[in-house]
Amino acid sequence: MQSIICFVFLAVTLAIDNKPQYDLKDAPALFEKFMKDYNRHYKDEADKNVHYEAFVESLKFIIDANKAHPSATFDINKFSDYTMDEWAKMTGLV
Repeated sequence: MQSIICFVFLAVTLAIDNKPQYDLKDAPALFEKFMKDYNRHYKDEADKNVHYEAFVESLKFIIDANKAHPSATFDINKFSDYTMDEWAKMTGLV
């Protein structure tokens, strides 16, 4: 019985904080991984820099939102490099 209680406690503990943990200092490496994972290619270095800055803003949002909303999980996804203009066009708010 004691081993079952220990197992349940361990399972619950591991499930509680299953959120991604990011640090802004890791943004360059995370962006490189993002580009590889989502097969992103930019037209030139300037375009890449614009999308990197958008990615960093998304990363800041993800970090803050995960802290502020314990029952929700926010993470990097295929939209994480979208600029505000791209978001507006995608959502029809042009």
